[in-house]
Amino acid sequence: MPIALGYSNGANIAAAMLMLRPQTLGAGILLRAMAPLGKPPQADLAGKSILLLSGAHDPIVAPDCSEGLADTLSLSGARVDRRVRPLGHQLTQLDVKLSRQWLLEQTVRDGPSANEAIHA
Repeated sequence: MPIALGYSNGANIAAAMLMLRPQTLGAGILLRAMAPLGKPPQADLAGKSILLLSGAHDPIVAPDCSEGLADTLSLSGARVDRRVRPLGHQLTQLDVKLSRQWLLEQTVRDGPSANEAIHA
């Protein structure tokens, strides 16, 4: 099953896909995402893993907004790994490293299908 990787609005779109069409994605890496839906539906995200990387000093996505997204996804059954870094909205090499490391952990936990995403 595909793993979404999105930054900023791309991450918001991936989060919306997870909530509106949970059957289409197996997991997600959401970089600098905010809650994309005012009233999210009650989605069944059981068994789905999500990495949410946020910036503590992000002028676009306030920390409580990304925390709200993490809460919504968790309450829907997803395993959410939320990490807040001392950054703004920009991406860094550490974001790439953390995302790759997370993908490798999913491979160990969930089997070879997650490994396919690393080499795609």
